[in-house]
Amino acid sequence: MVRVDERDTKNRLVSSHIVNLDKEEVYALSYSKELYKKLLVSSYSNDNGRISVKKTQNSKEINGHTCSQWRVRDERMNTEVAYWMCDGEFEFFSKLLNLLRRTEYSLAIFGAIPEVGGFIPMLTEERTLLRKEKLKIRIVDIEYNNPSSSLFGIPSHFKSVNRLS
Repeated sequence: MVRVDERDTKNRLVSSHIVNLDKEEVYALSYSKELYKKLLVSSYSNDNGRISVKKTQNSKEINGHTCSQWRVRDERMNTEVAYWMCDGEFEFFSKLLNLLRRTEYSLAIFGAIPEVGGFIPMLTEERTLLRKEKLKIRIVDIEYNNPSSSLFGIPSHFKSVNRLS
């Protein structure tokens, strides 16, 4: 099980994705609306022919981890993404992204990169081919522990979006 939280600039919890990697299930939770939804996980074909990957010699330290820059270009989508990759024991991450990219297209470009097992992007910077910034995602902390199973539950007072209609 993996939980991915989104926080605002004041570090307040905005939303979460709870992912069961074994069952291939993804739930999205909205804390402000107290709603949740089971996301449809569709099949996905890996179209590696449309992207180019350049593993550069650039490196920098992010949150105590030495990261190497991988630049991924998708000319068809007018996008270049710079991933600052940390090599470690992150085997779960490629499986997580493989599942999440079937719910959100924006994650598909990472999933199309060959040989990412064990790596995790500590910083992702998406730009147009003219270098205009589109998106920035950063991992601010990695905790190695055995979290409580309550972190992966849906609060009992949340309503299902599927049941509202």
